[in-house]
Amino acid sequence: MQFSIIIPVYNVEPYICQCVDSILNQSFLDFELILVDDGSPDLCPAICDQYAEKDSRVIVVHQRNGGLSDARNAGLKIANGKYVVFIDADDFWDGDECLSSIYAASENEPDVILFWPKKLFNESGIFSCDGKSFQCINAPWDCPGELLLQLIQHELFRCSAWARSVKRSLLIDNEIYFMKGLLSEDIPWYMQIILHAKRYAYVDQDFYVYRQREGSITKSFALKNLCDFIYVIRNCVERVQRQEILHDLKIVSLSYLAKEYSQLLLVYAQINDSNKSKYKKEIISYDWLLKYAISKRPKLVRFAYKHLGFEATTMVMRLFCFLKGKKRFGGSPTASFFDNQGMA
Repeated sequence: MQFSIIIPVYNVEPYICQCVDSILNQSFLDFELILVDDGSPDLCPAICDQYAEKDSRVIVVHQRNGGLSDARNAGLKIANGKYVVFIDADDFWDGDECLSSIYAASENEPDVILFWPKKLFNESGIFSCDGKSFQCINAPWDCPGELLLQLIQHELFRCSAWARSVKRSLLIDNEIYFMKGLLSEDIPWYMQIILHAKRYAYVDQDFYVYRQREGSITKSFALKNLCDFIYVIRNCVERVQRQEILHDLKIVSLSYLAKEYSQLLLVYAQINDSNKSKYKKEIISYDWLLKYAISKRPKLVRFAYKHLGFEATTMVMRLFCFLKGKKRFGGSPTASFFDNQGMA
């Protein structure tokens, strides 16, 4: 079997059918679709079972609610495909040739196959495409150190689990699973992939539709976002420092974390909770990561941080996001400073 497509399902009744149908309607047929019902309180469990009854490619797992990471891990543990693809249940694929394109990119058996998303703003129905392309990369795709540095530098590096297909053996053999109970769980997951993947490939198409909706995890910043993000940065820094890894992959990892540290400052800036000040000291303790920034916006953050300091930089970031959100989305204050940089 070529692909295992894993969809965690929780409280997405209005969207689940569009997501599942977009997979089952693919022209490429050699796949299994694993629907992990993570204790969803709506009609999603019954909908999943209905799909399984109608199509033998659909496998349903029902479990008690454990969160997104736990659901993804549950799907991965029973997957049989050569490659694993994750999809969020409120997103979908645009077109019926998506899997065919990924399959074509797997000809030389890369460890990771990258592709593009495009955003769908749920309230307005408007699509937004970055218009980016991998064609500007001149590094060999089987030289991960040089390749990943160029991807980061050209702002083509995306940590989201659903922006790639990964060889299942790489995940299983290296015990690469998602950290349960965390927000920003994609960051340490992809950090481990960086340290083990040897060959990459790409599909230069934006067929993954990433739905932007009010109330979704990535649009609702709370103190847990900050605490989890700090834990993730700490965990990743410790991993890089204690593991014996090649110098170029160490630089890639730190450049990756510099980008994520810039995002951590953004999260801090947008949280309206006085308790966030308790975490300021630890956040500042990782500001040395900014010296490894090599892409445009983290470098801007580094410049601001150097000349303005922590408080003023986060205030400027908060104001920038508010004004950008007001201009583009009719007043939403949560538009990301990194909207055009491929952040999750």
